[in-house]
Amino acid sequence: MAAWDKIIICCCAERGWVIPENIKLLCASAKASGVAIELHADFCRTAAEHPEILCKIAESGDALIGGCLNRAMKSIFTAAGSSLPSKFLDLRSAVLTPEKLLELGLEPVEKADTEIELPAADPGWKAWFPVIDRERCVNCGKCLDFCLFGVYEFDAEKRVQVVNPANCKNNCPACARVCPCEAVIFPKYKDPPVNGAEVGGKTSRGDNVFDAKAGDDLYKMLAERKKIARKLFRDKDAKE
Repeated sequence: MAAWDKIIICCCAERGWVIPENIKLLCASAKASGVAIELHADFCRTAAEHPEILCKIAESGDALIGGCLNRAMKSIFTAAGSSLPSKFLDLRSAVLTPEKLLELGLEPVEKADTEIELPAADPGWKAWFPVIDRERCVNCGKCLDFCLFGVYEFDAEKRVQVVNPANCKNNCPACARVCPCEAVIFPKYKDPPVNGAEVGGKTSRGDNVFDAKAGDDLYKMLAERKKIARKLFRDKDAKE
């Protein structure tokens, strides 16, 4: 009996961070093991536009979910309001060897399935936006204060939420750098820990975090930044 009912893979079609060779090796192993494969272009975009699809995936029985770094994947499913699948498989940084496949309860293979055609990226909006690691977030609101584009809001329970993902500025991870808990993740970013790589203790500060040497300096900088932004937006509206 196969270890999994289905293997579901995010191919990161927009940025290509998930290693294509890993995807095709996993497909070959699934085929040899008699396990169904389901390929998705981009879970980030799905979480923003069709979160119900991720909810359905999470409830799809004994499924292995392959894709980006595990902490990023968990946060993407949480952002969609989904429960968490039982098993995530990192296909971005890990090398998928025959030994690893055997460890997963799959038939070990050495050659990729070259007949598999990976899904293409959808046109239009590039799904660049943050997701929040709820195990690390303390809802301090620094990301919300820093963001000029209305990406974040507090909910009724004073929890920071990403409410306008499409407002996020493409390729800008700046709000993640002011997070004191390294809880803000950009799955499509290139470098750790912003991309969702594992980090240390719950409130650790990494090299990625903006270091405010004087306690109030960060908040003064954010307040001034917002004041300038509001003036720019008012001037723009007046001209239009």
